[in-house]
Amino acid sequence: LSSAVIKGDLTYKSNDIASIDPQAKIEGNVSYHRSIVHDLMNIPVVRGVVIGSKIATFLMNFFYTFVMGVIIIRLFPRKLARALIALQEDPLRAFWYGLVLLVLAPLTALVLLASVIGAPFALTLIALNIVSFYTVKVFSILWVANNLFSRWNWKKNGLLTLFSGQILYCIASAIPFVGPFIAFLSMVLVS
Repeated sequence: LSSAVIKGDLTYKSNDIASIDPQAKIEGNVSYHRSIVHDLMNIPVVRGVVIGSKIATFLMNFFYTFVMGVIIIRLFPRKLARALIALQEDPLRAFWYGLVLLVLAPLTALVLLASVIGAPFALTLIALNIVSFYTVKVFSILWVANNLFSRWNWKKNGLLTLFSGQILYCIASAIPFVGPFIAFLSMVLVS
């Protein structure tokens, strides 16, 4: 600020140059050093690895969701139909169930971790929780896709419906600010 008085040198590390008011009194030299992370990110190989890992993560997520969707469609068609009917009839109830599970399962695992006997159960519960919340978005994707594409007479719970719904989900979840909310909502809608 203009009222700043520094008797000596000013040395700082940052990704950005500091905003120093011209009225500020600095008796010594001002030395700016970029952070090491900033310099590392400007190396083309590192930037390529970061971009490549983001692409690989996206593709693995897309592939996993599609494969799990195919498995659910092919092996559990009745349970899928019942779950989608429950989601269609009362989505708010499904949301509350999902929210309770999102809080209750980790708390239960934490309590189980406190004992030696409960630790294996806790680790299993944590793994199951992660897999189930990662997989449950298939139901949300199919629920939205069935509603959207039924106007074009697409087969409900079909592979084309799943694939198209998944593409829409990926586009919607990539929208800044809104995307994380969409991803969270699709994870919490448990039927």
